[in-house]
Amino acid sequence: MAYLLRCDTVSEAWPVALDYIERKGSDVITEDGYLTREVLDFIISIKNPLEGWPFPGSWNLPKLDQYAEQLTTFSYDCKGFDYMYNERMGRQKFYVVKELRAHPTTRRATMYLWLPEKDLETGLHKPCQIVADYKIRDCPRQPNDNLGFGPYL
Repeated sequence: MAYLLRCDTVSEAWPVALDYIERKGSDVITEDGYLTREVLDFIISIKNPLEGWPFPGSWNLPKLDQYAEQLTTFSYDCKGFDYMYNERMGRQKFYVVKELRAHPTTRRATMYLWLPEKDLETGLHKPCQIVADYKIRDCPRQPNDNLGFGPYL
């Protein structure tokens, strides 16, 4: 059963999500040999995602700046990386925004980051994020209303 956490801001959700991952998560060794902790079926709904972001302690800000640069500057040469998310998202961003504006309830505003011809047939590092799925929802549902949501955290 999925667990749903609803918060107004990222800074409100962050400590609750970290605590949940610590308590309920499982340690996994990735194919790169890194230790990570993951939970499955954990949904976080944030009402105002841009408010108060970034906040202290959420990310090393120089790394966040590098990540933001990578997402906003398109480059086919990947600037020394095996891949860049913007290389993968590229023109898809335009169509996702267009789709959400035209059809706010769409379930098809999705960007795919997996490139089988590159990720399966080369020895290059593969992306950690495979898909970015966007939805606009007011979400009047309540947990345990037979829609698959578990209790609030």
